[in-house]
Amino acid sequence: LLVQSLWIGGGIKVPTGKYEPAERTAVQESPNNFQLGTASTDFTVNAAYDIRYNDVGLNANVNYKINTENKYEYRYGNKFTANLLAYYKIRIAKAITVAPNAGVLYETAQKDVESGKYDVDVSGGYSLSAVAGIEAGMKGLSFGANYQNVRSQDLAGGRAYAGNRLMVHMSIPF
Repeated sequence: LLVQSLWIGGGIKVPTGKYEPAERTAVQESPNNFQLGTASTDFTVNAAYDIRYNDVGLNANVNYKINTENKYEYRYGNKFTANLLAYYKIRIAKAITVAPNAGVLYETAQKDVESGKYDVDVSGGYSLSAVAGIEAGMKGLSFGANYQNVRSQDLAGGRAYAGNRLMVHMSIPF
């Protein structure tokens, strides 16, 4: 049995987090990556494709975030994220499905821009991670976790380093 799915979406992020313009210049040559908010309205487009043959599948996701300039004349760089995961579904007692998975995650961002014309050197870059995880689902509930091991990176002109990540999620359909 061959099953395929394609989801395409988009969204708008409104400026709800707190942005401190003074923090941007508080420490010279410090990346502006730790703000709680961007103070800008931003847009996102994404797509997900899943193909499965019997219980073996491949899942691909791409996301592009388009950032706009905030009222402080600062614009975070646009960001592209993509991942590719292979998985295998295991059914337990006809009520639970468990799917271990493994793959790669790539993230890249353009340099931030200040005053509409100056690239911020301590911004932008990329990271590439190896991913391994597990998903579980039962009627009306799904949850999962994955571990992302950074294999290669160049962030904020070499001034910032991403550590490994553990992601946990839960979904309830309504």
